[in-house]
Amino acid sequence: MSQTAQNIPKGTPAPPIQAPPRRKKGMKHVVPSGTATALSRDVPKEAPACQVEVGKVEGSMLTASKTADLLELTVEQVDRLLDEGRIPFSLVGGHRMVGFDDMVEFKFARARERDAAAYEAFRNGVVTVEQAARILGMSAVRLAGRIEAGDVPVHQGADGNRVLRSEDVQTFSETLERENLAAVDEIIRMTEATGAYERQTPEFLKEYLESL
Repeated sequence: MSQTAQNIPKGTPAPPIQAPPRRKKGMKHVVPSGTATALSRDVPKEAPACQVEVGKVEGSMLTASKTADLLELTVEQVDRLLDEGRIPFSLVGGHRMVGFDDMVEFKFARARERDAAAYEAFRNGVVTVEQAARILGMSAVRLAGRIEAGDVPVHQGADGNRVLRSEDVQTFSETLERENLAAVDEIIRMTEATGAYERQTPEFLKEYLESL
């Protein structure tokens, strides 16, 4: 405990927390490199990662190009998002840098928006291939393969793109469920035939598999 902390009488109320200064839209405050380094020296080696992060400000920043790669967007699209203030950024050496946490937050927010749009389209009766894939919990590439195999009916939308009817997506979802159950049954059959099911499968997992 520091000398200052030892001299504070017990029961003394904590000072009020001061709100950080306002910043321009899309801009973030950056801890200067020297300050971050000095702070990191005072962090003990056994400290939790959340405390050590103060000393990793620069290492946590992403260029627009790296942000684009992680979000599966083009650099131009990321630049537009930064201009619109949809992704916070910091100026480091004259370059716009995005915090890793801000990138992840945007990625999840965009996924939630796309999920909501997919289910809204589903309720309206017609979805795109990408929206159907989100609803089914599979990749758009895998769904496209099943469409090419004739497993899912597809139609041409007013804009010329392929669309699926909601009832066809629902029917295919039930088909996938049957396929998954059949795959589980086959795994159980094969492991039982070799004796591995009884020898290596925990009881709780047996009960779960047999309840499907």
